[in-house]
Amino acid sequence: MNTLRFKKSLAWVLAAGALVVASVLSGCGSSDPSNLTEQHAIKVYVIGDMNGALADEIEQIFVNRVNSGGVSADAPVFVAANRVESLDDAMRKGILDTYRNGYPVVVVHGGEAQNNALLAVLGLEQNYKLPRGILYSELFAVDIEEGGHTFTWSTYPPRADTMISTEGEPAPSEYKDNPDDQFKRTSIFHTWLDNDGRRITPSLQASGREARKALSRAVSAENSQLTDLAKSFVHTVNFSDQGNHYQYNYYVYSAHSFPSGGTGSSTEYDWFYIRQEGVLNASATYGGIKEWYNNLGTDEVHYYVGEYEMNNFMDVYYGVTLMKSDPQNTNNVTEVTSGVEYTIGGSVGIEGSKASLGLDAGVTIKNETKISVSDAEVQNHSGSNENNAMWRYVFKKPTQTNYIFYGKLSEPPLLSRSNFQPVNQWIWRFEPAVRDSGWKSFSSLPSVRLAQSIAAPVVFWIPNGEATQNLFPRSEWVNVPLAYPPLLVVPHDVSFGAAAGYKPQEIMVARNWTASSNQAWCRVEPSSGTGTNRQVYITVDTNATGASRTANITVKTVDGKGSDTMTIFQAQY
Repeated sequence: MNTLRFKKSLAWVLAAGALVVASVLSGCGSSDPSNLTEQHAIKVYVIGDMNGALADEIEQIFVNRVNSGGVSADAPVFVAANRVESLDDAMRKGILDTYRNGYPVVVVHGGEAQNNALLAVLGLEQNYKLPRGILYSELFAVDIEEGGHTFTWSTYPPRADTMISTEGEPAPSEYKDNPDDQFKRTSIFHTWLDNDGRRITPSLQASGREARKALSRAVSAENSQLTDLAKSFVHTVNFSDQGNHYQYNYYVYSAHSFPSGGTGSSTEYDWFYIRQEGVLNASATYGGIKEWYNNLGTDEVHYYVGEYEMNNFMDVYYGVTLMKSDPQNTNNVTEVTSGVEYTIGGSVGIEGSKASLGLDAGVTIKNETKISVSDAEVQNHSGSNENNAMWRYVFKKPTQTNYIFYGKLSEPPLLSRSNFQPVNQWIWRFEPAVRDSGWKSFSSLPSVRLAQSIAAPVVFWIPNGEATQNLFPRSEWVNVPLAYPPLLVVPHDVSFGAAAGYKPQEIMVARNWTASSNQAWCRVEPSSGTGTNRQVYITVDTNATGASRTANITVKTVDGKGSDTMTIFQAQY
């Protein structure tokens, strides 16, 4: 058992127990920030002075803060943005150890430079980009969970501009950020951080099981090395607008397919399987039904959601093919199934520490999730703009009932004024030119169209027209990083006894390659090859040293874009 993970779990259990006791003593249901049910009693480290809109709220919620010299690695750490780029070597090592031990690392009030500096400290690709028009993230966090799954979180400040309707009219009232909403944003992040160590949810595990079953069907028992799926990269962004909170989760899996010697695909491709989940809460702006609006015999209701739209696309228009997208168009149902199933031709190498070799043609990725869409129309507009994956969720409008001199409106659908959780899934196939061009992300454009409905005037039960609906669109541009799967995959562990011998091994690669050993007693032949010549022989001398020994064989593509290492173990007996 991982000792640090055990200590971490024990600390969480003890702290959770303390919170339960505190809850009983203080009373449940209070929204007072001093209520311990809203506080994080578990220790967190702090580097630098917290600043920004959420600094006070961090102090209110994360009450067990310990100023850190940056060397301790047994709890989450908050780093002030102005300190990230000036960390000394000891602090950088401490933060890296914190991350490797499975604790989140958080940058407070950081821009692109500071957030990318954190990624550099953690040994991750510096691929963070701010959404268009936003100058900083209030909170940016990175966490790694069991199995190497990487999770990131971004909280962004609320929009400060006035809402303008599609007809060009400004909204009647102007929103201003306030301490209550700042506390809510920090509390939402607190919930995410409090899930540390438990992010591999049943939903994520179910997705993994479905994919694993589908992949395993394509692998024979004799040559299978498929023991795990690709690592998932889960990127979460949280936007606040008019007091509403819109959270988007992007689950990204990748795989690489190789030519399979006459069957399946004749070229190599990168495949990206993406699951987009929304946790969208529009309750703050809902004002209920206002009777006798403007002293007239009509009802008015605002602001509920008229439409959600999620558009995802690559910023290149060559070499990318949208293979499959779900859910499909549906109307007036209580739930839909968002499922992706696609068969990939050729042999497939899976990203991650545990490689899969020799997968035959016919690999299928499959996953299904049922989502509630009562009183909504699901419109799949994928492919409407080259290779985009796009959905629009259109809610029913409030209906009007006519009285002698009065037009009464019904309430809008519950999902349009409360919590709505859509799930979209799709697969993109990339030709080699896309990777070669340097593209490492896709653009996501989630949009919310808040709505205001006004009943039509009525005279003697006869309405003068229909109820009107004004839409106030709000969009955010999100850059979602893509982690490419490896171009070259080799067996990672090859074992020999003490006697001299040799073993053949297969390399999964579609390009020219070279191979070399770092020990004279272990040799690899041939030392180079092509995408059609992928077998090597590992030869070891007799081990007369009286101790076991290891060697590393490094295999690289000639173009420098792929590399992997075999570890050769030879026993002393």
